[in-house]
Amino acid sequence: DGVALCHLVDACAPGSVDCSRLDPAQREANLQLAFAAAEQHLGVPPLLDVDDMTAQPPPDERSVMTYVSEFQKAYQRRKQQQQQQQQQQQQQQ
Repeated sequence: DGVALCHLVDACAPGSVDCSRLDPAQREANLQLAFAAAEQHLGVPPLLDVDDMTAQPPPDERSVMTYVSEFQKAYQRRKQQQQQQQQQQQQQQ
């Protein structure tokens, strides 16, 4: 229903998705929001789209895992950037 994916994006980029406003019945809208937020806030390329995730049969597991693995990479990049910023701020003090 896209809710879990939205939560994943928000966990990696806090504040990027207002998960309290998600409606599980709005599957396509939730997925579109998750894909857009992942690309905008994390730089995760849209390897899948709403049609891929809602098609029958379900999407290929490897495709989904490849997409989800991009979140780990994005999280690590974000974490390194934050650490570098903190170090620069400490050096300026």
